[in-house]
Amino acid sequence: MLQIDFSYRQSNDLKLLYLYDTTGIYNSIDNPGGWGFPNPAVGDATFDVFDIQKVGDDTVYVKVAYPSLPNVTNTPVAISNTDLGLGIDSEIPDGQYIIKRTTDVSGETHVKTRRVFLIGQVQCCADEMLSEEQPGCSCESGKLTNASILQYTIFTLKKAFKSYKFERADEILRFAQSICKNKNCKTC
Repeated sequence: MLQIDFSYRQSNDLKLLYLYDTTGIYNSIDNPGGWGFPNPAVGDATFDVFDIQKVGDDTVYVKVAYPSLPNVTNTPVAISNTDLGLGIDSEIPDGQYIIKRTTDVSGETHVKTRRVFLIGQVQCCADEMLSEEQPGCSCESGKLTNASILQYTIFTLKKAFKSYKFERADEILRFAQSICKNKNCKTC
């Protein structure tokens, strides 16, 4: 039985979110839910759409991915900042999102929903705290200590999220953001 799946990645400039079809090709041992006989083929799809909603916000943004998705070529569809109601120069905000993929194949509707946590901005801040090449980072002499605290905070945030402690993960994100803001090191 076909089991659609997807993954995501944020662009380096944090203005795009790439969504990939990770359903894969059918294999009776390793991937019985993949595309191809005895399951439907990619070409049998007639509709593929993503609904994206930031947790705590009632607005749902819709991105039609068909005909770019589905595919088995690892070619993503891009969700831009403007697709999410943001300005063209805005980064996609860190935080939790619900992404729902709906794919119609051979008259059947398949749905896969994921709760994801975007942390590109605080990760960029943490990386720049350690970079000697970033002229915009004017941290005090405790730069290494601040970077270590922030990296551990990000690690803890990921652990909380993976443990389904969503509210705690949000609290940890706010703490990480305060480190970046208070240390005047965020230039990305």
